[in-house]
Amino acid sequence: MTKNQPVRHISELRRQAEERARSEKPVCQTEETPEGIQQTLYELRVNQIELELQSEALCAANAKTEAWRKRYFDLYDTAPVGYMTLSDKGLILEANLTAANLLGMTRDALADQPITRFILKDDQYGFHLHSKQFFETGVPQQCRLHIAKSDGTSCWAHLEIVEAAEEVSGQACRVILSDITEHKPGDKTLVESETLNLRRFVMNSTLFGFWDWNIKDNTEYLSPTFKHMFGYKDHEMENSPESWKKIIFNEDLPAVLEALDIHIKSHGKKPFHKEVRYRHKDGSTVWVICVGNVMEWAEDGAAIRMVGCHVDITERKEIEEKLKVSQELLSEAEMVSKVGGWSFHIDTMVQKWTDAVFRIHEIDITNTPTVDSGINYYTEASKPIISKAVQRAIEHGENYDLELEIITAKGNLRTVHTIGKADLKNRRIYGFFQ
Repeated sequence: MTKNQPVRHISELRRQAEERARSEKPVCQTEETPEGIQQTLYELRVNQIELELQSEALCAANAKTEAWRKRYFDLYDTAPVGYMTLSDKGLILEANLTAANLLGMTRDALADQPITRFILKDDQYGFHLHSKQFFETGVPQQCRLHIAKSDGTSCWAHLEIVEAAEEVSGQACRVILSDITEHKPGDKTLVESETLNLRRFVMNSTLFGFWDWNIKDNTEYLSPTFKHMFGYKDHEMENSPESWKKIIFNEDLPAVLEALDIHIKSHGKKPFHKEVRYRHKDGSTVWVICVGNVMEWAEDGAAIRMVGCHVDITERKEIEEKLKVSQELLSEAEMVSKVGGWSFHIDTMVQKWTDAVFRIHEIDITNTPTVDSGINYYTEASKPIISKAVQRAIEHGENYDLELEIITAKGNLRTVHTIGKADLKNRRIYGFFQ
């Protein structure tokens, strides 16, 4: 309703009231009645008629509301499926007659009852997960479970959790309940549908972006988590292969398609596993590991359906890039200063050397040095000194700073400056070599 509608409505009532008043015989008026009194009586009569017209309109509106209420009763209460409104705590706020009859209780008796009272114990955890997923994401959920009736019997039911009506205050959801007892537990179509729903539910509950590709029809389900990974809400990205192809880096797409083709042609023997880049909605780059596997094959060997997931590895890639830059800078610094770094874990005694330490010892960087092999490069006079210093660092946490001599792998005698620092908290010894 616009702001001008109430004004027009009042003006229309006034016009109708004045027309009716003018058509009526004046009440208690004579030629001697003063003009001011006549006008006052006229205004009173018009106001009275306006009230009568408003009363008539209100009665008509009430009648229309009642008609709509009865129609709502027919559509809601006598619907072929059960409707219930649940709070976020799982309490039944209201239910239609179909739901009440299915559970074997009156509508009033259902009020404020926990829904889990009517779900067999083995199925309660599954319902809890679906309910939690709905309130966290707003994505409709569905599952199959056993309903426990008030008379002690049970039945199979299909349950769907959707958004509640707007007039419900607070956090709530609408539950749609259907009796599917007539379906046999081994019904192939029903079982396949429930298996698919369960698989999608489990994958949607993780931090992975789940996808389900129908190769034959070239249709694809993309989970809300998949879309969120790239900055999109569920409704902002269409469930189709074209959606992800639009945001993947053009340079990476051919390799992905080739890997998919190899996986399918090898009948799944060669795994589908690629690290690729996508463009986020905000323009940034998202690195993902994309893995998948064909789950269904036709009798002639054609692939029917493939499922998989995307794992966001952007943070790992950023750390790798920073580490790469740091290593390059360290390598440059070592070349200039001829100072290298080393460390070893006390429990393994396996050493890690930087490139500069390998160069000082004149050995190939592919070698894996140990503490003992490192000490063996020292001259006979220096070996006892460095051995004692390393031992005291391990046992007592003492640091050392020594100038000693080594014989390189190529037989060259060199004087070296070695510094060792103990980090017993992390069970390691580290230092510098020049």
